[in-house]
Amino acid sequence: MGAWDWKRPTKTEAVLMGVFAVLLSASNLYAVLAEGARATVWYWAVQALNLAVFVFSVWWYYRAAKLPPNQS
Repeated sequence: MGAWDWKRPTKTEAVLMGVFAVLLSASNLYAVLAEGARATVWYWAVQALNLAVFVFSVWWYYRAAKLPPNQS
């Protein structure tokens, strides 16, 4: 019985990371739009990082679908 290769992502990991990025973006957006907080440089930095994490999760999902994990 082998262990999963940790260098290859699974689809579940990619989807969970994407959902997490979307939730963080929605939380920041809600803080600015509904609560009236100012959109400062920190807000845009966090939004850019959330977008980067979301794009990475899409790429990770594509990679997981193309190369399913093998048992080592």
